[in-house]
Amino acid sequence: MSGGPTPTESGGRWRLWASIATIVLAAIFILQNSKEVSVDFIFWTITAPLIFALAFAVLLGLVIGLLMPRGRGSSPANK
Repeated sequence: MSGGPTPTESGGRWRLWASIATIVLAAIFILQNSKEVSVDFIFWTITAPLIFALAFAVLLGLVIGLLMPRGRGSSPANK
């Protein structure tokens, strides 16, 4: 029996450190993009922090991607 961490324990530590790094990077991104920007869309002009404008663009892209049909032709797996 070895005294080292089991694969499950070391995997958990890796995930913990990856989560912490992701949170720190996200916080840095948010703090660096807190500048107010003007967003023009058709007839509306909105002033908002850049991070909100970026988040809205990502969410809109995600929704459009989910609503678009995924068919790109027939594949052998579908036959």
